[in-house]
This record gives sequence, C-alpha cells and structure tokens, in this order.
Amino acid sequence: MNVSQAVERLLGRLSAERVLRFGADPVGTVEEIFGIRAVASDGLAERRGAGGACDGVSFLDDGMLFYAPTEFSKRHNFTIAHEVGHHLVNQDDGVSDWVYDQRDHEAILETICDQIAQQLLLPTGEVAAFLEGRVPRARDVLDLYEGSSASRPVCAIAVAHHLPKFGAVALIQRATMTVTSSSVSPDPENGWSFIYPWPGQQLPPGHQLRNVGDGDEATRRVSWLGRFGRSEEFFVNAIGTHSGIVAVFAAEDLWGMPGLPRVMDREWDDRLTLHGECCGEPFSTRGYPCSECKTPFCPRCGKCAHQRRDARDVTCMECFVLRPPSTVVDGVCAECRG
Repeated sequence: MNVSQAVERLLGRLSAERVLRFGADPVGTVEEIFGIRAVASDGLAERRGAGGACDGVSFLDDGMLFYAPTEFSKRHNFTIAHEVGHHLVNQDDGVSDWVYDQRDHEAILETICDQIAQQLLLPTGEVAAFLEGRVPRARDVLDLYEGSSASRPVCAIAVAHHLPKFGAVALIQRATMTVTSSSVSPDPENGWSFIYPWPGQQLPPGHQLRNVGDGDEATRRVSWLGRFGRSEEFFVNAIGTHSGIVAVFAAEDLWGMPGLPRVMDREWDDRLTLHGECCGEPFSTRGYPCSECKTPFCPRCGKCAHQRRDARDVTCMECFVLRPPSTVVDGVCAECRG
C-alpha cells in the first residue's frame, strides 16, 4: 500500500452523493454525514504536527472537532475536511495498521488526510468537467474557488494537474510579491525543468508580473530566476486580485501569443526523480538521496527522513541521548526514570 492507494481506498467507502453534499457545505453537513460535531474556536492555536496543513484538533472518540474559523477565506473548510480524513483512517483497520507501521507515520498520516480533504472539497472529475478539455488559465483557479468550498491553494493544485506540458500554478502575495503556493506539473516526456516557481521565491524589482493589478488579466513571456543565478523564460497567463496574483506558468505557448515562438529551449533536469512525503504533502524532486538514510530531501524544508526524525527527538537531561518526545517527561526519558 502507498499513500495514493490508501486515499483511494478510504474515499471508496463514501458514496458520490455524500461527497457532493459534504463538499457543498462542510460545516453544515459534517455531523449529519460523519457523526462529527464541528465547533468553531476563535482562540484555537493548535496546529497539526509533522507538517500537517490544517488548523484544528479533533476528539474523534467523542465525535467532536474544533477548528479555527476563517471569516475571509475557506481555509476552515479544509480543516474540517482534514479532520474527516482522520475519522476515515480510524474507521479502516487496514489503512490505520499500514500507516503506523511506517517509519514516518505521523507525516504519512497527515499527507493522507490532506489529500482526502482536497478530494472531498474539489474532486478530480469535477475539475475535468469544469475545464471541458480546454487549456487552463489563471482565471480558472478563481472560478473554481468561487464555485466550490475549496481554498485557492487547493484549486491551484487541481488546475496544475490539467496542464498538458511542463508548467506550474503559483499564488503570489501582493504585499510582499512572494510566491506562497506553487504546484508543479512535470512534462510527460522530459520530466522536470531545472527552473520553476517555488514557495518563498520573491519577484525581483521590475519583474514582468509585478504590474498585474487587481482585476487585470495578462498573457506574456516572462523570465524566472532559479538556483545559482540562472533564469529561463516561461509563457504565463496571470490574473490579479486585491491580495495577490494567480499565475499559470507553461514551458510552451498554450494560449497562442502572437509574434512569439511556441516552444523555447529549456534545460531539463536529468537527475533521478525521487518521491517522498514531508511538510504535509507528497513531493517529487530531482536530485540525489541522503547518503546516510537513502531518502530524498524535501524541496520545502530541505530535510531528509533522518534529519526530520532527529529534529523531532529531544535530548534527555540525564543520559543526554535523543529520545522520542512522548518518552520524555520534565526533561527525563523513560529509561532514566526507571
């Protein structure tokens, strides 16, 4: 079993009618459909561990979940759907046993629940029907957001899956001109380019996307700076909002821009494609694994599996050995406590 198979198995327990009803109104239907009472908690500061992406906490044995309400976004819907994911895992002994047999079971569990939440709020078939076979545009992210219970990052991920060639869908925060979310779609033949937008990157002064204002839509050729000072050209369709910019990057001209070549030369990354789960989601990256634990480095946090594990462990103040946090009480591990 892998993460994708676990998600498919758990979602297979639900009828299409239940998925549609929940996706249309997560807050209003979660108790009726799943027997879980959702309670808004303004002071909630809890955040799922292991990179989990939802701001909530659940007591599933008692049929309760608490979530941080988000008045001006739909993030709370994702939180509720994520907790439903935990409920579904708890209901399936096969999936639950597999998860807890894994070395990074906390991160894998959060990844499964995040993917379940995405599918509950924005099913793949719904996105395909919305696009009707046409080439995705930045406006599609906003239209999906307005017409569903999904957040903008979830909608961006869904749109990126439908890019026919190498590209990405990025969300850029206007106040800082920083990429806050990016979903990359590898090329069917060449895989990954060396350069693509990634969270944390900032648009340099004078960049072509900086002047996409609120309500503006633009299709243009832009440069994008990657590692080691190298840059490559992309075709981009972008739309501006009050808070930011949605940009669809493509290695080929998908929108028929006049006077420009349809395809530009590009350096493709021929390193190994490595897969893993970290920071609340599965990832694919090009590179080489850690020489010690033979696992890939997460492209977001930069850590391999043993580095993540060591970061979670704490040092016992008696024997000075790294121990799992659950075994350490008042700075002393279980072995030293006798």
